[in-house]
Amino acid sequence: MSRPLKSLTKRAALSVQELLDKKVPKEPDALDDEYLLALCETHDQLNNDIEDLSEAHSDLKEVNSKWTSLILRCNLAEKAANENAYEEMASFYKIEERLND
Repeated sequence: MSRPLKSLTKRAALSVQELLDKKVPKEPDALDDEYLLALCETHDQLNNDIEDLSEAHSDLKEVNSKWTSLILRCNLAEKAANENAYEEMASFYKIEERLND
């Protein structure tokens, strides 16, 4: 996993843990404004973390696609070069004629 994605994942995990660690009042009327504000702030932070993770994931998919394309193009170029080299050597050493004899 890339460093940016690791750090974003860790930050999101911390936000989730922060939400889980918050004590929930047993009675609905026992909710205080500070609790709700802290809960909303943590929720907003988690939403931001999710957006960042989504962007990082998209970036990684794009980079992976580019690397895959590059590798495929290199393989095709190597294959063509190897075929040309084989044909040159085959004609030089007359391999086809020897195989047919």
